Amino acid sequence: MDRNDQKAIEALFDKLATIERTAPPRDAEAEAYIRDRTTRQPAAPYYMAQTIVVQEEALAAAEKRIEELEAQGASGHSRQLSRSTGSVLRVGRPETSSPQAGQGFLAGAAQTALGVTGGLFLGNVIGGYAGGRQG
Repeated sequence: MDRNDQKAIEALFDKLATIERTAPPRDAEAEAYIRDRTTRQPAAPYYMAQTIVVQEEALAAAEKRIEELEAQGASGHSRQLSRSTGSVLRVGRPETSSPQAGQGFLAGAAQTALGVTGGLFLGNVIGGYAGGRQG
């Protein structure tokens, strides 16, 4: 774990602490079920944290891109849309880091998110294909 990994994890848990202090009471049944699932899958919180970090980064990039597009539309240049490098999600260590680049919490977060979303996408494609063949 490098300093970027630690900062991302600290930021996540700071947000969770704020939510915990201000949120209404939790659903006891759901909480027990989640506790049971994490007991059976002890690595789940690690992968859940990675997924949350990646989703927050993607959301921030999308919000920035929306603001850019709205500003372009407001200025009358809506037909001259430019590509934004700010909308590209980059997670993990920079390429110039140590030889272990690609390892660690943030680098693994991108892979985890890709696995989660890729699996959902593949399932939808397969389900759509199977459903189309039946009809």
